[in-house]
Amino acid sequence: MSSQQKSKGEAPVEIEVRAIYYAFRERLPIMALVVAAAVAGALVYLYVSPKLYRSQAIVQIEQAQRKVVAFNDFATQDLQNAETMRTIEARVASNKMTPGRG
Repeated sequence: MSSQQKSKGEAPVEIEVRAIYYAFRERLPIMALVVAAAVAGALVYLYVSPKLYRSQAIVQIEQAQRKVVAFNDFATQDLQNAETMRTIEARVASNKMTPGRG
């Protein structure tokens, strides 16, 4: 029995590297087109898709005793008033983010 022959029923497995290389080289343009199409599709999707931004914040407002003396035109707000707190909340919530272009 020669060294390349196996037991009954098993044929020797020979890998032809040159045949694999030529098969790969033959199909290289098709593979390059598929990769280029996938990259182009991804870029188009990224450009066309809407930009979504989401954030969440908790603002805690506490009113401390002021130690400032003699300011003209200084409007004080009573932060214990529910209407004032709703106004502050509406002002903070109304700011919208707009996506920038770089």
